[in-house]
Amino acid sequence: MESQDTKRERTTAEVAGEHLRAEIEVAREFRYKTYGYVDLTIDRAFADNVLHKELGQFGTYELDYYIDEKKRDILLVNGRRDAALAAKAAESVHRVVLGLRNLIWTVIVLLIGLIVMVAPMAMKHWSL
Repeated sequence: MESQDTKRERTTAEVAGEHLRAEIEVAREFRYKTYGYVDLTIDRAFADNVLHKELGQFGTYELDYYIDEKKRDILLVNGRRDAALAAKAAESVHRVVLGLRNLIWTVIVLLIGLIVMVAPMAMKHWSL
């Protein structure tokens, strides 16, 4: 697989990156959202990309470890894929929590403003 602009062999990381960008673009086009800001389709594409890269779908993967048995390799790669999915999911949850925190502060400020506006009218009509 040669790069179009430099006529050199593309690295596995470059091919995997292009594949991931294409999958994310497709996911955003169809907008498969599960809830609010959390887009698990993109998280899943990220994790699958890690799995396919380590299984060699995009070319030879340069890892420093080698495990003889095929099942061990697959289990190891799936473990790394699961870790990548967990990291991406935690990042997505973090974004949602930050958004909710900002929303709560906005609601608190609006409620305080409403109390300040309504209190003089309430005091005028219902003397304590």
